[in-house]
Amino acid sequence: MNILVTGSAGFLGKFLVKRLREKPEVDEVLGVDIIQSEDTIVCDIRDFSRLENVCGSLKPHIIIHAAAQAYVPRSFEDPIEDATINIVGTINVLRLALKYGSELIFTSSAAVYGKPETLPIPEDHPLNPISPYGLSKLTGEKYIQLLNMEKSAIIRLSSVYGIQEGRRHGPVNRIVYDAVNYGICYVTGDGNQTRDFTHVSDVVSAIELIIDKSLTGVYNVGTGEEHSVNDVIRVVEEFLGRKIKVEYKPKRAGELERCVLDIGRIRAKGYKPQIGFREGVKEVIDHETSRLKKG
Repeated sequence: MNILVTGSAGFLGKFLVKRLREKPEVDEVLGVDIIQSEDTIVCDIRDFSRLENVCGSLKPHIIIHAAAQAYVPRSFEDPIEDATINIVGTINVLRLALKYGSELIFTSSAAVYGKPETLPIPEDHPLNPISPYGLSKLTGEKYIQLLNMEKSAIIRLSSVYGIQEGRRHGPVNRIVYDAVNYGICYVTGDGNQTRDFTHVSDVVSAIELIIDKSLTGVYNVGTGEEHSVNDVIRVVEEFLGRKIKVEYKPKRAGELERCVLDIGRIRAKGYKPQIGFREGVKEVIDHETSRLKKG
C-alpha cells in the first residue's frame, strides 16, 4: 500500500507520516509540502504539473490531504491566497486521486458549520461558514462530494493540539508556550469561547481507522467534550503551580463562541478518543517545560 500525505511538514502531517510508516501493511509513504522538511518533497499543491511529476512513480493507493491555509485571520487578510491553497490545491489533489483511482481522505474543519444551531454539532448540521477559511474548506468538500465521494472520506476537525515545534498553533499550544516561557498569555475575546480540543494522536487514530476499514463519507473527529479557553488557562495554572498573567484582546472576525462536535457517527465505526483534556494539556506543558530547561 502506497500513501501520499500532503502537508507533511505541518503539525498533523508530521505525526501522520511517522505513524503510517510504522504500519506493516504500508509499503511507502510520500510526504509533500511547500515547506522544506525532513522526509518531505517540496511541492506546491497549487501546481498540478509539479504534483503529478512528484507523485507519478508512487501511484498512491491512498491520498491524505492535510495541506491547507488553516489560519482564520489570514483568510480575511488574503482571501485569494486562502482560496487558491484550499480550493485550487484541493482540486489538484482530487485530480490526482481520480487519475490513479486513489482513496482520498480530506482533513476539513468544524469551521464549515458556522454558528451552531445545536450542540453538540452533528454532521448534518446546516453549513454556514462565517470566515473565508470555513468557506474554502466547505468548497473543497463540495468538489470531493461531487466528483469522488464513493472513494473519499471527509473528516471535520476542531482545535487539534499536541506537542509542537517551531511556531505554536492553536489556543492550547500558544497558551502553554507563552505561560511556560514568559508567564503571560494572550487571549482574543473574553476566553469563554469553547472548543472541542482534540489531541493530534486521536486524529491520527481516526485516520488509521478510516484506512483500515476503507470508510467513506463525512465524519466529525473530536472528543465530544466542550472546554473554554479560560479552562485551558486554569488547567495550565494548576499544573504549573502558579498564576499566569492573562491579556485579553478584541475578538477576531470569524471566531465562533462555542464549538463541540457530535462524534457518534465515527464512534459507531470504532473510534474512541484516548487522550483526555487534562492529560493532553499536561503533556504539552511537560514538553515545553523540559525544552526550556534544556535551553
